[in-house]
Amino acid sequence: MLARCILFLILIFPCLAQEEKLSPIPSPKQEVVNLSSEDCDVACMRYLVKEERYFSLIALYPSNAYRAFNKHFREALKLYVDYGELKYASLNIPNVIRNERLKIALMMPQKSIGRYSSTSADSIISYLMARDIDFEFKAFDTKDESIENLKSTYLSIQDQNYDYIIAILTANGLGNLLENTDIDTPIFVPTVNKNQVKADYITDNVYFGGIDYDRQIDTILDFSNSKNASIISLDDDGVVGKQLGAKIKEKSERLVSQHTIDSKSANSFRSIFSKIKPNIKKSIIVLNTSLVKTGLIIPQIGNTRTMPIAFLSTQVNFNPSLISLIPPEDAKRLFIVSIINPLAKKILETSELMSANLKYDWVNYSTALCVDILLKMDNRIDERFFSEKLYENQIIYSNRFYGIKDSHFIPVSIK
Repeated sequence: MLARCILFLILIFPCLAQEEKLSPIPSPKQEVVNLSSEDCDVACMRYLVKEERYFSLIALYPSNAYRAFNKHFREALKLYVDYGELKYASLNIPNVIRNERLKIALMMPQKSIGRYSSTSADSIISYLMARDIDFEFKAFDTKDESIENLKSTYLSIQDQNYDYIIAILTANGLGNLLENTDIDTPIFVPTVNKNQVKADYITDNVYFGGIDYDRQIDTILDFSNSKNASIISLDDDGVVGKQLGAKIKEKSERLVSQHTIDSKSANSFRSIFSKIKPNIKKSIIVLNTSLVKTGLIIPQIGNTRTMPIAFLSTQVNFNPSLISLIPPEDAKRLFIVSIINPLAKKILETSELMSANLKYDWVNYSTALCVDILLKMDNRIDERFFSEKLYENQIIYSNRFYGIKDSHFIPVSIK
């Protein structure tokens, strides 16, 4: 009898197991339903973002939306579901936010910026080549920095659905654009510092990569204070030189002598030297002059054998060409403040192939850095080539002194 029961169970068990089938009812899925009969245009999306109505943004997000709103759309999704577990099909997310070819535009007044019209493009392309990214790149010439041309060029780029815009502009040009244009497509300006633009013009989609010359001057003044040294300021007669000289005059109580240097006085420095000679041995000479003028002034002072404690300068003279203009014995006293950090071999090699000088040219360096930050912000890359951080839409640079050794600029700690 026991054997018959066991046999019965053996025969019937497979039949019972086969009856445990998956339910034919499909798994539940999430969907945000658009109950509105109206389309949501750019103004509509901008309003939803401003009002933080993220669920409405998800529901109304059009498949042909500007890529400028991708960032806000992702943020809305993060509030709705765990983004890391998100299944695109379950929410019917537009294809526009999937990993596609990168579209990046360069916007610039070609005639005004001279050589940077080509080197900035080379910097962007060399960076993307080093990344081995599938990309589409185009340069847009604004001709000048007039409101009409800047606005029309920006809107044209936006209409062509570019992901990002790198803009090589002056502070005045950027002000013209921001004051008169709604910025939806993110724009990064390597040449302008946030402090140079009115706060009212700045929006979330505007980023800045310009040097903070105030901080570079502070670095120089901190060193002079540590040495208890007087300051002699030699200022170029150009715009940047005058601005740097004005900052020193404003910030330093140790300024004992200040002179504007034009081409004539740079070539024949004797008359200026006679005025600074009484203070020179206990002073630091700050050179706010152009590369050529700096290369003329230092040897003439060196020939007198009446030397200052040091020659100091800002980013304006961080150029290897200066080394060939200065005798080695004078070069030992020259130190320059720079924001440029050493870079990885891969990005340097590709930039050299493209003739984009990232080692010494701060505009090219900042341009490539802007692309690096944008790609990381958009989660297109895992590890960055650069170390600088973004704080409140401004790149924060580390200012360090460089000295000359074996015909090269190297980071130094001066005492």
